Amino acid sequence: MKRRYSLLLAPSFMLMTTVSAACSDSDAGTGELTIPGDTIDTVGANDTVGATDTVGATDTSSEPDGAASDATTVDDTATPDSDVEVPPDDTTAPDTRVIDPAELALDEAIVAQMAAGHLPGVAVTVVRGDTVLFEKGYGLADVEGEVPVTVDTAFMLASVSKTVIAMAALQAVDEGLVDLDEDIDGYLPFSVRTPVSPETAITLRMLLTHTSGIADDGDRTAELYVDGDSDVALGAILEDLLTPTGALYDADAGFTGVAPGTAYEYSNIGASLAAFVVESATSVPFDVWCDTRIFDPLGMTHTAWHLAGLTGVPLALPYAWADGAWDTYGHYGYPDYPDGALRASVSDLGKLLRMVIGGGVLGDVSVLPTWAVEAMLSDAVPEVELGQGLIWYQYDDDGEIYWGHEGGDSGVSTTMFFRPSDGLGVIVLTNMDAPEAENDPFSLYEIEALLYEAADAW
Repeated sequence: MKRRYSLLLAPSFMLMTTVSAACSDSDAGTGELTIPGDTIDTVGANDTVGATDTVGATDTSSEPDGAASDATTVDDTATPDSDVEVPPDDTTAPDTRVIDPAELALDEAIVAQMAAGHLPGVAVTVVRGDTVLFEKGYGLADVEGEVPVTVDTAFMLASVSKTVIAMAALQAVDEGLVDLDEDIDGYLPFSVRTPVSPETAITLRMLLTHTSGIADDGDRTAELYVDGDSDVALGAILEDLLTPTGALYDADAGFTGVAPGTAYEYSNIGASLAAFVVESATSVPFDVWCDTRIFDPLGMTHTAWHLAGLTGVPLALPYAWADGAWDTYGHYGYPDYPDGALRASVSDLGKLLRMVIGGGVLGDVSVLPTWAVEAMLSDAVPEVELGQGLIWYQYDDDGEIYWGHEGGDSGVSTTMFFRPSDGLGVIVLTNMDAPEAENDPFSLYEIEALLYEAADAW
């Protein structure tokens, strides 16, 4: 199966605040990148390519070090420097550990990819089983404020957020509150039917495998983006989009035109509807269910579905690169938040991935039963779409199978995958748009490949 990049349909009209990069006019568009701070020469305190790094740890989370401020226009009169630079490390004590040349080479390769892709900030983690092999932040969470990325910086995850929908749904299934193959109308306060086949029931399995017949319509969903958190309830926006009396209902654009269960079409709205099925069946708001049943037990203290839940947590501002400058979208949200608005630090997300690799258990904390993890990571609709599990999906790289998800939104590109064969997993979070052209080089993938290659040699 080929790899799929799952982009939310972001609005093109979102206002952005220009942040001038330290890049001369002649450098614009050439891949040259300069980030304010000390020039990279070695890895250690006060000179690293990232604000924090951890090697060989099993739990690397730390206390939040303050939320990043919204970016505004930077003074563009500063003299550009031709060297690739990074913010100074926020460590006060000198780092006396012996520097592994392989780690230094990895740092330099990652920074080179950041320069090529104009990535302001990157956070990465590499895990094997329940062990963290490598975890680090690079570059800037806030360009104007020169706020460095650390392993505790919360990035918007875009479609990687959907992996949590599957976990919450399977928890509800395990408790007998929902069934994967029953009509979702039995759980919802409103009925959802496709215009082409109103007699065919939509099931939770269909929603979790993008085979429900529900489509995304960029023209309608683009209007849902707002600055900050949306104040529209999840159920209210779904009823507006999916029921004939809804203000945003469109029988043509809102559905695929085929009967539920017969064809695959990636659907953000369908995924958010799965989250609302959980909310309706459990009588617990979806975000609260995730907090109490997933995030809190795993110690994910730098994770939340809404900005309001991240007070005091450092945040990565999302950016685009245009005309030799970074433009920030600012922090935004939308009412169908389960399909892409989760924010988490790379350290927190690493805990989530380690739990999945561990069969639903991390340390002495059990989040999912073994059967649920197996169901999530198995072909759920092989007759329709091979390699599609419950939200999670697989791709094949020269005979090696990887399971996970990736995501993209305005100023966000993310990936989280692991190899079941040896439990090796890699997460890469960035605060930058994906390339516009599908076949353009993508630094996110290049950094991910570097991490797998390095981990294979460790």
